[in-house]
Amino acid sequence: MNLGIDFDGTIADSTQEKIRAAREMFGVAMRPEHAGRAPGRRLMGRQRYDAVARSIYSSEKTLELPPVDEATEGIRSLSGRYNLYVVTARDKKQSELASTWLLARSLPITGVLYTSESGKRAACESHGIGVILDDTPEVLADFTDAGIVPVLLSRPYNLGARLAEGARRASSWRDFVDLVDKL
Repeated sequence: MNLGIDFDGTIADSTQEKIRAAREMFGVAMRPEHAGRAPGRRLMGRQRYDAVARSIYSSEKTLELPPVDEATEGIRSLSGRYNLYVVTARDKKQSELASTWLLARSLPITGVLYTSESGKRAACESHGIGVILDDTPEVLADFTDAGIVPVLLSRPYNLGARLAEGARRASSWRDFVDLVDKL
């Protein structure tokens, strides 16, 4: 089976970098529960939140991001049984930084799919991906009728989010590994 895994917030943890950038760029006191796209845009407005995200995703700051708890272990565990694709909304240049991050950690990824133009669902469908793990509930809502199992990785900014029909929640990477192995 092929698995799709989002990069930002799912593999690489940009929470603390977003908090720092929001403070430095705009004087905004962001907390971890605001680091996701929807809560961050509610807090700062779309343009300012997107500028904060771009300042990380389009720069060498990507290479300094720590991994999400248990992400590297989870990827290594799954790679022996599944093909793993990173499915990211980053553009090509930003995706190259994500690829460099993955290579620096010797993570066994089959490929990196950047979907800034086509969308994650189309990329998953064209690569035969059966399960997608993401930290953004709005992204997973697009998978409800795709025959792809959408899984939300719990993060401080999505704990109160409603799941789309058919979506599942993984409380941690370990929980995600267990869920996939039971499918």
